[in-house]
Amino acid sequence: MGAPPVRDRAHEYVSPPSPSAIWVVDAPNVMRFGAPAQAQGQARRPPLDVSQLRRACSALRKKQPHAVIRIVVYQPDVQHLDAGTHQNARGAQDWGHVRAAVNAVVVAPGGSNVDSFIIAHALDEQEAGHEVHILSNDLYRKEQQALGDSARCRALRGMCHKYSMAEGVDLIVEPPELRDAA
Repeated sequence: MGAPPVRDRAHEYVSPPSPSAIWVVDAPNVMRFGAPAQAQGQARRPPLDVSQLRRACSALRKKQPHAVIRIVVYQPDVQHLDAGTHQNARGAQDWGHVRAAVNAVVVAPGGSNVDSFIIAHALDEQEAGHEVHILSNDLYRKEQQALGDSARCRALRGMCHKYSMAEGVDLIVEPPELRDAA
């Protein structure tokens, strides 16, 4: 039997180290957080504030440099963002910064329930053995209620992190255990 192959030290670490976690960012929620509520029966959704998403993703990248960050965006919003038809001139630049700060943009198909899509994506990743966190201000209570008292419901509850971010203030992520203690 021959000697084992010699490893070249310069090429030993070809692939990046495993990420510490996967963060799924609820982009529609982040971009519309704090927008004025629409009047009853009004079909138009609040405008996208891409600067909020840029700040949240950049801050999350600083806090979690080795994590995989995936933003989930509704397909009609992606078309709007990629076309550069933003509410303000900085929108296209902010969208470029977002795309540079994240590992992937996951597109929820038009006509789908974005919350259900995010939850299914996160739970599938967790069931595949990954540590998963969802960054959103939505606690997905309706979806938790629909799951009942199941392992998937408990998993979902444990991965939802509320956040807050004010102008000039760092990203504040509220872990589930602090939310549950309140």
